[in-house]
Amino acid sequence: MSFPSRPGLAVGVGLLAAVFSCLLGACGSTAVLERGGAGGAGGDGGAPPIASCSFGEDPSAAGVCAEMACVACEAEASCDPFGFETRWKSAEECQSRTVLLCAKQLAAPSVNASLDELSACAQAKAGLTCAAYLAESWPAACDLTPGAVADGGPCGFDAQCTAGFCWKEFSTSTCGLCRPPAPGADCNEHLTSCGPGLRCVGGTCVAYSGVGADCTGLALCEPSLTCSGGVCAAPKGAGKPCQGAFGNDDCDRLHGLACDELSFTCKPIPVVGTGQSCGQLASTDPTSSVFPACGPEASCVVHDSPPGSCEARPADGESCAQPDPTASARSCRPPALCAAGSCVIADPATCG
Repeated sequence: MSFPSRPGLAVGVGLLAAVFSCLLGACGSTAVLERGGAGGAGGDGGAPPIASCSFGEDPSAAGVCAEMACVACEAEASCDPFGFETRWKSAEECQSRTVLLCAKQLAAPSVNASLDELSACAQAKAGLTCAAYLAESWPAACDLTPGAVADGGPCGFDAQCTAGFCWKEFSTSTCGLCRPPAPGADCNEHLTSCGPGLRCVGGTCVAYSGVGADCTGLALCEPSLTCSGGVCAAPKGAGKPCQGAFGNDDCDRLHGLACDELSFTCKPIPVVGTGQSCGQLASTDPTSSVFPACGPEASCVVHDSPPGSCEARPADGESCAQPDPTASARSCRPPALCAAGSCVIADPATCG
């Protein structure tokens, strides 16, 4: 069966969190969406994703936050459109809520990067291709002044750290410890990131592999690529033959495609609303094995056994605790995290 999992940066809080964090750091009813195209956008790098953000108009912290939020949200919408569709109700919601996170981060202690540096980094990232965004190949303008927290010290985000990276044990952690990114380092599989261009695979931090590279064992393809026949390659578009066995789906997941294991062709992932069945065993189409995903207002919660049900995301400050011990976790409205049973937008000032 094909579960619509998402690669690379899509783990945990998705592309937005990784792009936005590194901007500040050293580096209803069923609706089948029309998507997929010819596939393969990641293989040739793709076009520069950002064209609509303005820079330098407001030098205040609020203005710089607006710039960074614009870049992060436009990047997610362009480079991970399926993730954007299932996380955000609109571009306006994405930007307004991302600004809330930015305000807390810019007010955090131990940040030495200036507003001018952060603005320049955001502007430089606006010219990157989607492949570069997803692989976290950050431009030189994002080599910011290091933070004041030494290795091993508490942090809430990267720009506080001398090493340029705040290592968090879980993707839902609001605080972590400053630690240099290091290929080969031990890691927890629940990490959102091991640092720019690194991911945790099999308990080890590994760098991404490019087109044509081997992707067996601990190797991991760049997020814009897929592992097809043991080699990193461009993902496959709608209607193309695919491999789906054992989760090795080589369809264009970033554009909402998954391998239907009845026909072994790439098909769109249905998006369903609150109260509807989702995930494994939830397909109501006898001609397809592709599982539905929840829309942005809900997350898929499995009670005891599949299928799951799309349950409304709790608002900020509301309980995200799961009273049913057999159920999977409930997701908050991004970028909020479920911490100590409540949905909160992480505040680095509380990490100490």
